[in-house]
Amino acid sequence: MSYHKDIKKCLDIHIHKLESLAPEKQLSEKVIGHFEQTEKVLNNISRQRPEDYRLLIEYLDNEGRRFGWSYPEDKNEEACEASFWRLKDSIKEIIQGMTKNERLYFFGYLEEYENLNSKHRSDKEKIELKLFMK
Repeated sequence: MSYHKDIKKCLDIHIHKLESLAPEKQLSEKVIGHFEQTEKVLNNISRQRPEDYRLLIEYLDNEGRRFGWSYPEDKNEEACEASFWRLKDSIKEIIQGMTKNERLYFFGYLEEYENLNSKHRSDKEKIELKLFMK
């Protein structure tokens, strides 16, 4: 399978799990917001452009921080968070199967990364962390 198909499949599974939690009226704003963000990312990556995959990486990073700093308030939020962490782990596994240059190109960081000189080590490290290189 291609990277795109593998990532899309992971997102589809996550969305399906979110849809099966409960009727939308019973879900918290946090779950609904996460669901909408996930759908937006899935729609964006359908164009298969590096800048769209970069949005996926930013989404994983932002949602990971958001879930990491809050506690689930009900069973639906708990299930949503658990599903998100499985999604992130699945995508991380796909990304770790790529070479360094594949990761940088596929997710739209290649030019930015190459233009950073050694004085900008912390900026390079931020990119490497987002792409699971460290």
